[in-house]
Amino acid sequence: MKPDISQTLLLDFAPENWGTVERFTRFCDTTFQFDWQVRKRLTGILGNFGKAHRLLRVIQDLAPRVDEDEQQLQTSGYTSAHRSKELAAVIEATFCSLYSTLDCFRHVFVAIYKNHRGVKDSTRGLFQKGHNGELDERIPASIREQFRLSKSWFDTLREYRDEITHSDVGSCHRDKDSGRLQYMHSGLGSRHQALVVDDVVAKIEEFRDAINAFLGHVFVELNGTLKDEDTEQMCGIFGGRIYQRMVKPSEAMDFHGGRCKSMEWFEKEENPDCPLKGQCEAYARIKNLEQAVLPEAAVTPPVGQEDLTRGQDD
Repeated sequence: MKPDISQTLLLDFAPENWGTVERFTRFCDTTFQFDWQVRKRLTGILGNFGKAHRLLRVIQDLAPRVDEDEQQLQTSGYTSAHRSKELAAVIEATFCSLYSTLDCFRHVFVAIYKNHRGVKDSTRGLFQKGHNGELDERIPASIREQFRLSKSWFDTLREYRDEITHSDVGSCHRDKDSGRLQYMHSGLGSRHQALVVDDVVAKIEEFRDAINAFLGHVFVELNGTLKDEDTEQMCGIFGGRIYQRMVKPSEAMDFHGGRCKSMEWFEKEENPDCPLKGQCEAYARIKNLEQAVLPEAAVTPPVGQEDLTRGQDD
């Protein structure tokens, strides 16, 4: 028997759970006219970061299976190292997804600052200009500072991605005492010595956190440039119908922000009601059932570890 989804409510408008990038994605149309390609890259920032976040969990789940290669070696005198290669492939996909997050960001950044000095249509070129302090002074100082600080991790991640993309897969080994997962790649390191990352999970987390902090700071600044104008936002889906509201960036603090738009049709007798209208201030506001005091200034989510990872957990 198929489940009855007619009464299932899918809530979409939850500003308290948005990070800085998602907030920008929701409201950027008030200020910027991005073409469809840039829009794809904007959603790709969250998409690739979310992919890396999930792949990291897969790595942690699969890591114990690398021991099967060691067991095969002990019992048969050889090993095909299938588990090692499989896990290494996931690790390398994670590095590439993290870099792709920055690649998507570059497309958006160039669309915003395309006529500014030092803004290159190349991820490597843009970050190199930022590292050298060669970005246009019209770009906010806080953003230029984040580019300068990114030198401590960007070049290493770029080297990983370049070599992984153009060479063979690496290998893995799990330390029996510590449980740490070691990653090795012959194409990285020096000509005579392969790169060995003693704790590759920690390394991935290091890159993830650095990218998260970088984008969090940059998009706090970009969110501050958005016009405080009404935009149409989806509240959620119920009974196969989309419910919407009109809301300004400054009003988007929690589920009650803005003014109900869908009441134009759901209050008609032939249409189903909104299941949340009795507890939604956006509906009450438009019906003049209560006075709502809205903030005067935009509320910006805190910058930190959870800016991009919010909502990524299952």
